[in-house]
Amino acid sequence: MKKTVYKNVELTCAFQQANDLQKNECLQGVMSRNDKGFRFEEAVKHTRHHRNPKLYEGEHCSLVHRPNGKYQLHFKPFEVSGPFKLFDFSFPFYMEMMDALRIIERQTMEEEA
Repeated sequence: MKKTVYKNVELTCAFQQANDLQKNECLQGVMSRNDKGFRFEEAVKHTRHHRNPKLYEGEHCSLVHRPNGKYQLHFKPFEVSGPFKLFDFSFPFYMEMMDALRIIERQTMEEEA
């Protein structure tokens, strides 16, 4: 990497907000050179829009509400160790799914009221 020091130059800054730059504050943006000196433009700060908000987060599954209005259950990866017993394995999943589906039930009851 080559480092160059420019002395006695004019630096024009374009900030996204009217606040002054605080000491030791870092900004992301673009630096360009023009006839008068240099110009720095701060990049627009994007806040990530959460696409599918989680309505329920459990140990075995989660429930999300999709933008198209549909609900979706996600099962988390699991490991089987020792002898596999169907009831012991499936009952915790069943209980969590019931908890998640109660959220949908409450939402639809509130919408009707």
